[in-house]
Amino acid sequence: MFISNKPVSYFFTVGQKLMVLAVPLILFFSSQRTIYERDKVWYGGGYDPEYAYLLNSMNMANFRLVGHFDHPGTPMQVFGALVLRATWLVEPAGENPEYAVLVIPEHYLRILNVAIAVLTALMVLFFGFIVLKRTGNPGYALIVQLAPFVSGFVLFNGFTRFTQEAMLMIASLGFASTLIVRVTAGAATDDARDFKLLGWIAGFGLASKILFAPLMIIPLMIAQNNQLRKRFLLYSAVSFLLFTLPVILLYPRMAYWIIKLLVFSGQYGTGPAGVIDAATYPQNLIWIIQSNPLLAGLLVLGLIYLISGAYLRFIKKQDFPKSEFRLMLAVIATIVAGYLIVAKSPKESYLLPYEMLTPVMAVILLKQVTTIKLFHGKAGMLALTAAAGLSLVLIPNGIARKTALYSSDKNPLWETFSQAASSMEGGLVFAHPSSSQVAALYFGNAYSRWNYTAKLRELYPDTYVYNLASNRITQMDSVSISVQELLKRHRKLYVSGPLESAQQIREALTAQGVAVQESFYYKDEKQMILLAGNPDIINEATRTMIFSSAETHQGVAGDEPVAEGISRHGMPDHAKSISKIGYGCIQADPASPFAFTTIPLILDSGDSLSVRVLATGMLNDARLVVADADSGDVLVMKSPPEKTAWSEHMIEIQTGFGNRETSRKRVIVYGWNSGEGKVWFDYFSVEIERRNKN
Repeated sequence: MFISNKPVSYFFTVGQKLMVLAVPLILFFSSQRTIYERDKVWYGGGYDPEYAYLLNSMNMANFRLVGHFDHPGTPMQVFGALVLRATWLVEPAGENPEYAVLVIPEHYLRILNVAIAVLTALMVLFFGFIVLKRTGNPGYALIVQLAPFVSGFVLFNGFTRFTQEAMLMIASLGFASTLIVRVTAGAATDDARDFKLLGWIAGFGLASKILFAPLMIIPLMIAQNNQLRKRFLLYSAVSFLLFTLPVILLYPRMAYWIIKLLVFSGQYGTGPAGVIDAATYPQNLIWIIQSNPLLAGLLVLGLIYLISGAYLRFIKKQDFPKSEFRLMLAVIATIVAGYLIVAKSPKESYLLPYEMLTPVMAVILLKQVTTIKLFHGKAGMLALTAAAGLSLVLIPNGIARKTALYSSDKNPLWETFSQAASSMEGGLVFAHPSSSQVAALYFGNAYSRWNYTAKLRELYPDTYVYNLASNRITQMDSVSISVQELLKRHRKLYVSGPLESAQQIREALTAQGVAVQESFYYKDEKQMILLAGNPDIINEATRTMIFSSAETHQGVAGDEPVAEGISRHGMPDHAKSISKIGYGCIQADPASPFAFTTIPLILDSGDSLSVRVLATGMLNDARLVVADADSGDVLVMKSPPEKTAWSEHMIEIQTGFGNRETSRKRVIVYGWNSGEGKVWFDYFSVEIERRNKN
């Protein structure tokens, strides 16, 4: 009896397609997790270049010229503009959608980051299907899809962030897929079609980032004649023109920037004249080679392949696949060129386009293994086995390396500090770079032709930016403002920035005749706030603050909110918090009645204490308490007005502890629920004012 093998063939085909779907799904869902965990782009000062791309995408969405063209990065800005336009249609942002983006930039960046994850995962799926269809080898398709896992930087920058690396990854992987299809087709390949396609991809890659340029070596080396080379260069030029058309007016400035990269020895076109800095270049080159052992290892295997092929072909006069040999030579030349270029401005993430060539090398090596008698006729099984083995190693290792690139542990710290800084009354000065949404918006505005200065000043009327690089203070633009001018507008300035910049800021302000409080007004383990002003104001009193906004890491159960000076928090509650107030609050109930409790605070005679909190729930039972830290005796206790909604004003206790003859006191301050219902507390702050002796 004859049994048809059609069902078996059908299920085998379906199985292959499902296998090609697996890696893109892993990429997408792991990227979503990273986007969620990372939370806000500006945390940790990581807003470069995403805020620049956000505001330039908004420029393009409204048909304005961009200010960020260095990479050039145009395809990503166009993509961002399309996503913003689509978002405004789905969730209308009123008459002025630009204002909405500036008010809640992180919301739109989250949408853009998710859109990037969707796009890149779909493109990896597409390349896998193309390679599967054109080669008939599912192993080769899987090897192509595994390429992003060779580096955590590819997974982080190419799949989870709104940066040009995503488009660069797409272009580079598309280039590699085309080369694999070509080399596996053998004599059946269509040269005219292939070099036309490579040209289109190359132009797109160059428009994404000029680091793609070394990949153009490959078609020029493998072409059989000058006609093909000219064809490739022609389509590359047309493609580049097409994909950078929105910035065509900026070509002269773009060319000037590229020339500076070539003729100056420092990073990004800076430093003295010279191609390289001979003092640092060798160490940079060694470091960049060591930064990705997998790429370096494949390079070594490729060199062994070339040496063996040359020996067999020219010494032993044996047949050796010419097309594979030339392609491997071209790929290695490209990677070496990439190393030499990146070593000038060493950064691991800059290896991305060359890391995407690893599938080409892997396929060539596998094809060579099939020439061994043992593997004759088993190319598909060999490639699939190799790909499966690589999957088990590369996927978990790549995701682990990606996770190591960012930390979400400090997210509550960044959020609490930002809220503390924003709660000050007076002139607020945020350092750039630092972990601040204000600094992030300033950075984005600087790279988008200052188009949003007026709107940002409306949003932040008493807020300024201290540019640490130029040592200047501005108001969301490039025009310097003297500190003396700021003090005419505000009696006091609160200067926020990273702890390591405190000395620089102190010296700069002092040089302009501004007094800076010796102690930090507020600080945590990463950032600080300095209080500055006219000498008579600063000499009058020393101020310090404790602040907590009840933030925890993504609302994870059991996590404690992070805040300096707080000894104990109550139970965090993210469901009850209101977005305009913060992401977290503290629930106080009979089982856990204490919301915030400070460490013991030392109060000298004449000191004053100010305590504030935001509360809702059974406000009859809400208490703010100042107690003796040693005896526990209540010194001051106050309740908020009776309301059932979140109180929009701060509850304040101000008291002086005795006169100059009163002894020093140790006190604690806490929020307390004295009843049987539930009370929620948020924005808890304690300020101590100490009169100076003089």
